[in-house]
Amino acid sequence: MPAPYSWVILAVCMLSFIQVHIHRLAFSPLIPTFVADLGITYAAAGAIQTAYFWTYTLVQVPIGLCTDRWGARRVMLVFLSALCVGTLLFAASHSYPASIAARALVGLGAAAVWVPGMRLIAEWFPVEERGRVTGLFSAGGGVGGTLALVLVPWLAERWGWRLA
Repeated sequence: MPAPYSWVILAVCMLSFIQVHIHRLAFSPLIPTFVADLGITYAAAGAIQTAYFWTYTLVQVPIGLCTDRWGARRVMLVFLSALCVGTLLFAASHSYPASIAARALVGLGAAAVWVPGMRLIAEWFPVEERGRVTGLFSAGGGVGGTLALVLVPWLAERWGWRLA
């Protein structure tokens, strides 16, 4: 039986994974808005979207090494802070280069959720609970994706894309 605090760890991991998928998918339905607001082409908007994946992909192995060296909680905290800063910078961006840099920073921050989260699950839950707990953690991605495609466009329609 896992300790009660382990469920708090799982909740934080799930909320983090929800955030990762919100940031991964919320950009796409808003592309026409970005094109109009920033005065860019659809190809440029696509490059802004993929900037997230550039850093996310490049740092996967280093994230694992950092997690082994400094611990999962510390790595998640530092990189989720980068995600938050990137999100604020993206909302404040008014140019193509600033948007690219901000989305790359968001991707960098998002990269440090899955591997450290799985490490925390392995540390905090007994073997017989890990399948269920991993499923719950993974479900956060589906929740985040749904929120990104339903809630974020709705919020952007009401308050603008920068606040959404």
